[in-house]
Amino acid sequence: MPESLFLELPSELIVVILSFLPLSDLVACRRTNKLLDSTIESSVVLQYLIELQVAGAVDNPSSSLPVSDRLRVLKARESAWEQIECTNVTSIRVDFNPSSIYDLTGGVFLLGESLYEPFARTFRETDALRWLRLSRASGDKPTLSPWFKIDLEASILDVGLAVEEHDLIAVVTQAIQLQTRTVVFDVHLLQIATGECHPRAAHPAIRVSEVPIFAGQCSVSVEIVGDMLAILMNFPYLQGVQPQRPGEFHMFDWLTGRQTLSRSGGHVQYLAFVFLSRDVVALTNCTENSLELCHIGDTLSNDSPDPQRLETVCRLALPRLAPVAFIRQVLCRSEPNPSGCDSTFGNNDGSPFRPDPKDSVVIFNFFIRVGEIVGRVYTLSLIMHRSALLAWLPPRPPKVSHSDAVSEDLLPGDTDDASRRGLHAELSTVPWAVWGPPATRWLNGMSPNNRWITTTCGQRHVAVGHDMPFQISILNFNQLSLRRFIAQHPHSEALLSVTRERTEPTNGETVLIHAVHEPSTLFLEVFEEVVVSCLPYLSTTTIGEYDYANVLLDEDRIIGINLDEDENISEIVVHSINYE
Repeated sequence: MPESLFLELPSELIVVILSFLPLSDLVACRRTNKLLDSTIESSVVLQYLIELQVAGAVDNPSSSLPVSDRLRVLKARESAWEQIECTNVTSIRVDFNPSSIYDLTGGVFLLGESLYEPFARTFRETDALRWLRLSRASGDKPTLSPWFKIDLEASILDVGLAVEEHDLIAVVTQAIQLQTRTVVFDVHLLQIATGECHPRAAHPAIRVSEVPIFAGQCSVSVEIVGDMLAILMNFPYLQGVQPQRPGEFHMFDWLTGRQTLSRSGGHVQYLAFVFLSRDVVALTNCTENSLELCHIGDTLSNDSPDPQRLETVCRLALPRLAPVAFIRQVLCRSEPNPSGCDSTFGNNDGSPFRPDPKDSVVIFNFFIRVGEIVGRVYTLSLIMHRSALLAWLPPRPPKVSHSDAVSEDLLPGDTDDASRRGLHAELSTVPWAVWGPPATRWLNGMSPNNRWITTTCGQRHVAVGHDMPFQISILNFNQLSLRRFIAQHPHSEALLSVTRERTEPTNGETVLIHAVHEPSTLFLEVFEEVVVSCLPYLSTTTIGEYDYANVLLDEDRIIGINLDEDENISEIVVHSINYE
């Protein structure tokens, strides 16, 4: 359509057409035509869409708020986060004996409960689950007993939550079968709101694996995206036992109970995984010190009764470790998870918007030991965007013959290890120096927060100092927000002091805001090379100090964790961001 004809269209129609454009094209339209500039400037709808893209958020079409109110709330929330403006602080006591299991997603905070005295101070079995909705527990009139309980009368290993999409909690349990001398692992599919079997699940529980009885514990990670339920199992306490049992990765269609994917680690140790998109997962290959990107493919539409092979299509190298260093543990997370459908809200219509999963950052917490017997453990965090990893995917996954699929396959003991090694070696690896420095940021420290992985939401990360009491910093890796801040504050690379008023009229609190562009360099004995990372971010730091043992983050809150003398969680303190 010629430009003159386009501009003669009714303004309402022009707005509809422009609403399909990305931010860069809208900016170009404003710069090239006065009519388009005034149309975009005066349109509440287009201004809201622009602010969504700048904030890295997606709209909730089910929200009852008018667009003008959504725009106001979005601007207020971004400003409040930039200045860490928390006006509502609520303390919630933990009046039960918590275990080591926890999760924080979709406004739900979950803790495991140990019903019996622990065998050791550092190990507490999980016998039940407690959870609460932070919005109800931290409102103006919090409930007297905010904790709900789920008790399966079984030994619980880990849980996965899909709060907003399915109101689903997947609970992995283990049980010893004395007759067969095996340990069976099941995943129970429950509705969070009721604690009962999920009404959409064809089976209340799915058998994940069955292994010979072993000494020690099984380490489990669980993630849910759409109809896909992914479980990674490792046996860290069996290292050194011959034959050493490899880890297992399983994926199920939780609606039907059918297993769609499976993989054995073989000689490779995968300690963590994260969904990068609906059809791509990243596995941490701790044997070869790399990240493996794997295509899930169209597994749910496959009618084969046998699970498919999880295909690795790209390997990204991490910085080279020193000969005496090895990765002891990895935790990883990206919040929120991708959705299995076009909507990222599922059944939740409360919030007018939420962080866009495709723009969210991924955090990896590495625990690296130097020396086999006597040595130091370093804790390092690595942060990058999901898109930075997905950018290295090849256009199509490589074709694999049936014979290769059999040799790579999946259940322990069913494959030839030499064949797996050969196929694994053929995969090309992108060197760290090629992909890593411009797209990532390493954070070094022995912070207590490294032991907790629920420290990011969207493109924000909460960081604290090494020693208590500490200041709290919010690191915003949103590059559009960073550029806007720099445009508004040309000297922001120096510390910008901003004083904000608390709800108490006599107290004001100052935060320091600055843009971080300079590279960070790690000179550590764990690496063979000097490690540089350059991903810019906007840092907001409180002047005030806090005595929390740990600090967590969700979409609208900063959560402080207090411990008792036995290092049990005794209280959570919810700082709600004020954007009303």
